[in-house]
Amino acid sequence: MIPNHILILGAPHSGKLRISKTLCDDVYDQIVDDDKIQSSHSGIIIKSKVSTKYYSVNLNILVDEYPEIRNEQEEEYSVEHKLRSLKKWKDEFLSDECSELRDVLDGFIYCISLDDNTINDISDSIEIINEIRNGIVGDRDWNGFIAIVGTSTKDKNDLNEDVEDLVILNGYEYIDFDKSGRNEYHETVGKDRIVEIVQSNEWTHMETKENVNYDNNKKKKMYEMTRGLLSSEGEEREEEEEVNSKLDLDEIFAKLKLAKDEKRKSM
Repeated sequence: MIPNHILILGAPHSGKLRISKTLCDDVYDQIVDDDKIQSSHSGIIIKSKVSTKYYSVNLNILVDEYPEIRNEQEEEYSVEHKLRSLKKWKDEFLSDECSELRDVLDGFIYCISLDDNTINDISDSIEIINEIRNGIVGDRDWNGFIAIVGTSTKDKNDLNEDVEDLVILNGYEYIDFDKSGRNEYHETVGKDRIVEIVQSNEWTHMETKENVNYDNNKKKKMYEMTRGLLSSEGEEREEEEEVNSKLDLDEIFAKLKLAKDEKRKSM
């Protein structure tokens, strides 16, 4: 089954791998390079599977980080530096070289550390995320999801409510990663909400489970029959090969790295 893709982006220590672990238990087993975990979370690919009583999908979680290379010097973690790095990441992501990567995304999660930012810092970063969102959605009828996740090492972070208001005003859903259970409106929150969003998403490539919904199964079978009548075997094979070539994961995610390298050479 052709995999679906979500992209998780954030600065160092913003919770990217913790969020990934809510969707895939063996995240750290898949990242066999210990140096990669310590030095940078750029270009990590995690393979997972989502299965509900209605469908199953193969899922590739693409984790990327800005700045691409971590620097141990404290000044390199300044808000100004991280904001410049996010703008640079945005320019590379919106380049022509990354068009295929944008096209295959079914979800995008942006991670924010509430410990390292003020509300003004987060507001500046959300403006950049708006441009990234426009690049992902474009002019197409996109059925994917975009969420902003806030993480903190504190028991209670005073920024949460202000950040939630800001995120909602910009048209996103905000998730406080460290919450659990349900809120006063009986809505799922925290890690469970991330899982809920992913499980309820309308994926591009999914395998419907038999005997769950007769009408959906009937439509699927009718589509397959009609497709068989209207296209020759050779055309179907050619179409399948074209789809598979476009969705080669290593090649697609390498587009972003290529854009970064080309950007550096031109500077």
